Amino acid sequence: MDHVITHLNKANEIASTFGNIDSLLNAMPKKEWLPYMYKIYGKGVGFDQSKIEGMGDMVLMFSKLNPKMLNEVTLVAKDASNHLDRAFLLIVSESTATDNNRLIEIQSNLDTIHDLSTTFSEKLFALSKYLFNILFLLIFILVIVLGGIVTFISIRISNSISKPINKLADNFKKIAVGNLSTSVSFDSKNEIGDLSNTFLKIQIGLQDISTYSKQIVKGELRTKLALK
Repeated sequence: MDHVITHLNKANEIASTFGNIDSLLNAMPKKEWLPYMYKIYGKGVGFDQSKIEGMGDMVLMFSKLNPKMLNEVTLVAKDASNHLDRAFLLIVSESTATDNNRLIEIQSNLDTIHDLSTTFSEKLFALSKYLFNILFLLIFILVIVLGGIVTFISIRISNSISKPINKLADNFKKIAVGNLSTSVSFDSKNEIGDLSNTFLKIQIGLQDISTYSKQIVKGELRTKLALK
């Protein structure tokens, strides 16, 4: 009997604490609620403090993200705690006049606690699923945003390379058909800037050659005219 009473008290402590867990965690700093929660739930998680901390942080997050769902779970825990109280009082009662009725009532409370335990597990699973969906949505949005940023940067980089090269190519085509006056210059200290400067030097050299050639032709014409 003592063993049963000990387990009932422990179960009641667990249920009662979870029934008020959101207000408890919001009212206490982590350095206070962490050891308190560890004392109550430590055995259930293999005395792993990180799991207790994770559970507390998750409850705090749910109290802000979806307090309605969290409230549904805590109400089940409170209801279970109330039935545990009744069962405990019936067990420790020294009245023998209605032992049969008392046993029936104890069994009824224990059956209700069993059903509430199943409901509690289902609602906890629903909370976990909700959290998974939220995390999945956040990851999906993050991937979309990062993909958009990468695409934007790629386009900018591609344009910063392709546009200057296309302009240089157009100018080379103009020079190829005899237009030496066209000019393009990029004030950038990279390979594109170096290519632009090289193109400008080539263009200047071609202009000098063209000018020199014209001067020679003019000089020869003058000489021929003078000889006539």
